Amino acid sequence: MNVQNISIQNFRGFKYFETQLQKKNVIVGNNGLGNTAILDAISIRIGNFLLGIDDIPVSGIQTENICYISYQTGSLIDRQPQFPVKFSCNVQINQKQMHCDRERKALKGKTSGEIAGIRNIASQM
Repeated sequence: MNVQNISIQNFRGFKYFETQLQKKNVIVGNNGLGNTAILDAISIRIGNFLLGIDDIPVSGIQTENICYISYQTGSLIDRQPQFPVKFSCNVQINQKQMHCDRERKALKGKTSGEIAGIRNIASQM
């Protein structure tokens, strides 16, 4: 699988992030700046692919990964979750181009997204 680009919205510390990827990539940055968050977003996004392979656990977008913005009103600070939490990417699997999305729209919601196409490719491998 070749992940060609990824966009991340409202995930951990990212309000919005988008980048193009090459066949080989290096992510460099100081601790706490989102290096692991980018890798985790890719992992969650390609989780649909892994659903087609037996005995591999797959995770959706967990509550602790939702981006929060704090608003101050007087002496009170109100933290509000930001939605949708969304990942999009273009991938190439066995010479097939695919666009994939996953998102979570509410605090008590579940991760949704297209899974049939990418899962079917994985199950045929």
